[in-house]
Amino acid sequence: MISFRLSHYRLLSLLCLLLLFNAVPCPAAETAASSEGYEVFSVTDCINMADSANPAIGLTIARLQEAGALVKEARSHLFPEINYNLSARRYADDPGLEGHLDYEGKEQMSAALSFSWPVYSWNRLSNNVAAEEHEQIARKWELLRVREKAIHEAIAAYWTLASSTESRYYLDITIHELELFQESARADLANEAPNALEKDVLQIEVEINKMQAWLGTLDRWYGTAAQGLAIAIGRPALRPRIADNIVRYKKSAISYNACLAAAWQHRAELKASAERIKSAGLQIDINRRLNWPTLSLFAKGMMMEDGYSPSQESTGVVGLSLKGTIFDGFRQDAKTARAQARYRETQSEHRLLQDEIRQQVYSAYLKVKEAYRKLVRFRQARHAVLQKLELVRSGYAEDVSDVEDVLETQVERRFRDRDYIFTKLNLLLALNDLNLACGARIYDFSRHERQIEDRQRKTEIQVENNNEG
Repeated sequence: MISFRLSHYRLLSLLCLLLLFNAVPCPAAETAASSEGYEVFSVTDCINMADSANPAIGLTIARLQEAGALVKEARSHLFPEINYNLSARRYADDPGLEGHLDYEGKEQMSAALSFSWPVYSWNRLSNNVAAEEHEQIARKWELLRVREKAIHEAIAAYWTLASSTESRYYLDITIHELELFQESARADLANEAPNALEKDVLQIEVEINKMQAWLGTLDRWYGTAAQGLAIAIGRPALRPRIADNIVRYKKSAISYNACLAAAWQHRAELKASAERIKSAGLQIDINRRLNWPTLSLFAKGMMMEDGYSPSQESTGVVGLSLKGTIFDGFRQDAKTARAQARYRETQSEHRLLQDEIRQQVYSAYLKVKEAYRKLVRFRQARHAVLQKLELVRSGYAEDVSDVEDVLETQVERRFRDRDYIFTKLNLLLALNDLNLACGARIYDFSRHERQIEDRQRKTEIQVENNNEG
């Protein structure tokens, strides 16, 4: 009886190995599929596409173009203004002025050309140009931040998509193992084996159904992540396929002080806020001198020709003008007070932004540490449960363990797989959030090293195969 059970278990192990081999993704098949109608994107591809084609970038570029137009408009006031005026008229009736010419049916044409150039305005015009230039620079920094957020969204969606694929892979393995074990347990129950009780064999069916129920959730998770990635890379009608089918990570030495220093140096919002403080300061000076006189150079020439005068008349004038406002109902004072309030507001916003960035960096840094510590522990726990599963399976063949022991360990393995997969994803998402909080590549996703994780993956497959055998 014992020899029969051992050979039966070897047959079961062989079937498991065959199913596992068929379940492992085949790079050659994936490459062939990519040539049959869809593209396969790497994380670097998605980063580059999001950096240029994310929908939010177009809106920010339009705002930047608007700022450029405002700078051009402000600069136009530094140049001379040249105007012309052309007119032609015909008198339809006689005005009835006795002793004068008969105007009826007569024509008159005139042409005038004027020139005006503000020579000195107490720096109001030049300060206005500088203020608009600071706003333009601020919007350039805002564009950079939008690009960073687009990359952040693409990376998060990419690795979420990879994690859903990996979760489906491990869940399929567990279901296949339980289905094969269910057949073995039913056979042992029919043979009245002492370690195969009916209630435990029925519980296998319960656990299989519970795990199969999660397949729909994983499909929804995959679809949501795929759509999010498509939007992030600017192809919302596409269902993208990615090169990674597992979550990969690399070890990184990161300190909080280095992260905070990077944020102070690179955060685009801080630089944009600093530019708006400069612009608000210039607005104060502009409004203080709003009513001060402007010295301008002007010139004007006019020529007139008519049908009732024997000669052609032309006049010209050149001169300087000094124009200002003596009293405007305290509008200048009100505008200056408003500019001062705006300046204090931008300073307060800058200080609040600094506090928010400090908190964001610290929170993101702690999440990275938490995720990495969990990953180490869950990885060890998963390794331990794989060893335990090997022991109870071999013990089941020798009547040392029963169906309940194998089932409980198999379900425990599923939970440890879940914890390990999700913690890997959480680590990459936390590193992605840290990059966004620092405004820099603290963890460079575009040069993702695969050698360490590849070796780890090969080791895991080898351990799994050993457990199955």
